Amino acid sequence: MTGCGGKDAGPECILSGGDFLGEVPVWDADGNRVWWLDVSRARLQSFDLATGRHEVRQFPGRTAGGWALRRAGGAVVALDDGLHGVSSGAVGRLIANVPPPDMQLSHRVNEAGVDCQGRLWLGVMDRTGRDSSGGLFRIDADGSVSRILEGITTPNGLCFDPSDTVMYFSDSALKVIWAFDFDAQEGVLTRRRVFCDLTAHPGMPDGAAVDIEGFLWVACFGGGQIIRLDPGGRVNRTISLPVTKVTSLTFGGPALRTLFITTASGKLTARQLADQPLAGGLFAMDVDVAGLPQPKFAG
Repeated sequence: MTGCGGKDAGPECILSGGDFLGEVPVWDADGNRVWWLDVSRARLQSFDLATGRHEVRQFPGRTAGGWALRRAGGAVVALDDGLHGVSSGAVGRLIANVPPPDMQLSHRVNEAGVDCQGRLWLGVMDRTGRDSSGGLFRIDADGSVSRILEGITTPNGLCFDPSDTVMYFSDSALKVIWAFDFDAQEGVLTRRRVFCDLTAHPGMPDGAAVDIEGFLWVACFGGGQIIRLDPGGRVNRTISLPVTKVTSLTFGGPALRTLFITTASGKLTARQLADQPLAGGLFAMDVDVAGLPQPKFAG
């Protein structure tokens, strides 16, 4: 991984893990490693930059759809029956019912993000991905749950601008990224508007992250690329990958100038897998702008 003033060296596969659905990467500055999920295998994984060590933590159930580090140590992870604490790899008590009990058989978490006040935001979707019965939920530090949005098919791309006054969120199925005015004190969203319509763009918007200049970096699932959008929603840069299912990304490394990128191999044909031997791998590349540090869940 080498940075080069304004030009990208290109993503390098640092771990060919064959994830079925790699997602929700998070940089752990204390441990000098990146963590991410394989959603469809209910696994939380880490990669140590110094040693190259890859660790896998297997959870019970069908899926692990979202997770976050905690201020108090450990993490939380969204499993089939709700949000649980995790310490030393062991699943702890139930913290919040997301998805709600009446949705747990048919729905799962598909996105997670933490705001500057330490609230956890979880996107929920129908497991088939075919209807708009999902939504966006906010979990406060005391474990209370609020349903913020309804009518969502495939929630993704949840992140905040450098001023913590704008939240970005997308519905991949609609190929639309929205922006909301965000009241950080109250945790309230208002003035929803279309930030970028990617209907004519290859793939669909998946995970996203914001850099210190306020530009939005978006993984294009099915499009084999990452795009960087300026604050007006215009494509500023395009980065190609050797795999089509690019799922999410985060900034990490000592200066937050390394982009870590998750990908997926699930539902590719035998021919596609032969053509994309790195599908499901973890990629990294140095870039010429730093990202924002990721807050930890206060609960």
